[in-house]
Amino acid sequence: SSKILYTLSNDKRNSSFNPTEGYEFGIGQTLSALVSDVPSIESSFFGSYYQEIAPKFNSSIKYRVRAINSLTDKDILINDRLHLTDSYLRGFKSRGVGPIDGDDHVGGNYSVNSSAATTIPSFIPETWNIATGVFMDAANVWGIDYDKDGLDDSNSIRMSVGLGINWISPLGPLSVSYATPIMKESTDDVREFSFNLGTVF
Repeated sequence: SSKILYTLSNDKRNSSFNPTEGYEFGIGQTLSALVSDVPSIESSFFGSYYQEIAPKFNSSIKYRVRAINSLTDKDILINDRLHLTDSYLRGFKSRGVGPIDGDDHVGGNYSVNSSAATTIPSFIPETWNIATGVFMDAANVWGIDYDKDGLDDSNSIRMSVGLGINWISPLGPLSVSYATPIMKESTDDVREFSFNLGTVF
């Protein structure tokens, strides 16, 4: 397959690295048409908002909506279907939620995810460049363009709450989080601890 993509955004955050105030929103599309087994178009809409609500309490809200659709009568390939990683839905394994074919999570044609978080004061010295906080994630992956016995669309909201630590290391931002699912399905794969490059909040 071959892909052409673009992203348009309006970024008013005070920092793209570790923002504490401002907002960002944007759209993006990926077109797979030429030299592609299954021509398709993927569209996304995303945004975030940051605000200091009190000293050492920096809050944030993030969201993202995606959809992928075939441009022909062929089904979207499994490698192109949408999944959620544990960066967007903490408390669950990457690619561990959504439509099920047999015992496998096969991704969906639509996904939505959002998170709300705030930093909180801690006993860790500020010179260590470490921030602690609490968060809540909510997400869903659904819709699949083929039908067969044993296929479960699994269309329901998943939600988790947790604690996280951000460390601005010499190699860039690193994060460790612990999250507990409060809304899930029996077919979901849970992972409470996660380690990621990037920030939690």
